[in-house]
Amino acid sequence: MSSPDIRIALHDVSHAYRQAARRVPVLAGVTERFSAGEFAVLLGRSGSGKTTLLHLLGALEVPERGEIEMLGSRVSSADEATRAAFRRQHVGMVFQSYNLVPTLCAWENVALPLTLLGTSLAEARPRAIEELDRLGLSGLEMRMPDQLSGGEQQRVAIARAIVHRPPILLADEPTGNLDLETALDVVARLVDVVRTHGITLLMATHSREVVGHADRVLRLQGGRLVPEVAP
Repeated sequence: MSSPDIRIALHDVSHAYRQAARRVPVLAGVTERFSAGEFAVLLGRSGSGKTTLLHLLGALEVPERGEIEMLGSRVSSADEATRAAFRRQHVGMVFQSYNLVPTLCAWENVALPLTLLGTSLAEARPRAIEELDRLGLSGLEMRMPDQLSGGEQQRVAIARAIVHRPPILLADEPTGNLDLETALDVVARLVDVVRTHGITLLMATHSREVVGHADRVLRLQGGRLVPEVAP
């Protein structure tokens, strides 16, 4: 069992993804721990396994070998229903493509995790609007996704990911579709939320500008996670 302040522990995790008819190994015996409130950046070339690792940590997939322990539970050994329930309650996810529901307005998108956990819409709405306000989107609560800029859509996605205060937040290239100025603003707001609430954040990115905000920088290289040495 992990120490209470260790939120994520990987034990000898190996995995591959499928590319056409080929099996492509991407993780090879990864063993690593991430603490409560830690912000870790994952670097690596395209295809190195960053997204695969986040999918495993988000309980969207299970590793071919090894164990993933999150919040003291061996999530990788659980069945699909248990993993889905764990993910819904304890993990927030932010993607490069925003993944907002196009038929829902901003506050309705943000309220989704709360309603999936059984919160009434009447109670979820003020909490969703408060989260949007905190991320600088006051007055945009009723806008549909296609009425928002890319940076605004990403901040809605962040609000949705953290509105239920998950202890773990996973972000996969969240600034990849944004210009530099907007990307830095989005990252600053995301880090502020993470620090305020003690959330453990793992972010896969190609952006060197993000690295300066992180507590720790790791590189996926040859299927392993290795510390990135500052130049």
